[in-house]
Amino acid sequence: MIPFATQKLVIGIAATMAGIYSADQFLAHLEKRELDAQARHEYETGERLLRDGRDSESSLTQAIAAFRRAGSLNRDDTSFDLALADALTRGHQPQRAVDALARILDKDSNDGPANLLMARAMDAQQDYPGANSYYHRAIYGTWLPNQESQKMSVRIELVHWLAKRGDQKGLLSELILLEPLAAGNPSAAAVARDLPSLYRQAGSTNRAIDAYHTWLRQNPADADAYAGLGETELQSGDFRAARQALDRASELKPDDTTLKQNAGVARTAVELAPTPRWLSSSEKLARSSRILDLAITTASGCPGEQPADSPLFENAQKLLTEKKPEITNEAAERRLDLAETIWNTKSGTCASPPQQSEILSALMRKLAQ
Repeated sequence: MIPFATQKLVIGIAATMAGIYSADQFLAHLEKRELDAQARHEYETGERLLRDGRDSESSLTQAIAAFRRAGSLNRDDTSFDLALADALTRGHQPQRAVDALARILDKDSNDGPANLLMARAMDAQQDYPGANSYYHRAIYGTWLPNQESQKMSVRIELVHWLAKRGDQKGLLSELILLEPLAAGNPSAAAVARDLPSLYRQAGSTNRAIDAYHTWLRQNPADADAYAGLGETELQSGDFRAARQALDRASELKPDDTTLKQNAGVARTAVELAPTPRWLSSSEKLARSSRILDLAITTASGCPGEQPADSPLFENAQKLLTEKKPEITNEAAERRLDLAETIWNTKSGTCASPPQQSEILSALMRKLAQ
């Protein structure tokens, strides 16, 4: 049996140890709070430097140092490493950003914000397949509940990134996915406005036209949208629809001379188009002759490319000066074939009259369909 004095000693020692432990825990907790506060202060300093410095070299350098200090003071908060990676990418140090992000993704490969920043860092390194992959990981990755709208923002960023890269196939695929998701989504309000032009960049003329009509039903006073629709219709070969859209754009912006010129191109294309089925043989021949004459006139602005006395030009002039030309479909087609040949000999750097070139370009696209 333990003597009473010994029991008191044991209890006293235990109480002392418990007190020391509690004091240690309190001091540790207090130290952690102080370190966390310092880390947060460094983080806010870095954010302020970026906000006020507008990506100046000095501000970026100081911000990077502040984010590094924040991360060293608190290694549990990944937002500090994310801020550091973002600043490193903006400061033209993408490889260091990749290294910082790799530490986060090694722990959680589905981290949405980290994948997004990795995509940007890969893009900065011109690793475009890698950037594309990480953009998709960010879209399907994990975000905090209050960050769910960021997935739509990432989709929009990816679309604009693909457009900038000129990746028509990838852009079209993403637009087809994005369009239904963006409908009625407040965070994607700008998408509906940009969708038609993005479809044009993706090479999908029909989808662009549909998107323009959808937008204009809700925004009937948007002159720029009518202008875009008119240009797209002109590209597709629907000259009457192009003229209507461009005339409407010109009505909404009466002082815009470019719109008036484009409307004039569409109007002339309607008058010259040799493809309507209702054209009589004489009318088709007359239009084909005018198109051939326009091709000769346009090519005349390209000195040195095709001499005026070349067999090609001599043959064209001979057809145009016939006193009694055959009024047949075959005669019209011969003129159109010559016009296409002359047009195809013209280089892209030729300084021919711009409006004539636009008219002829639209007609040649229509004939090639």
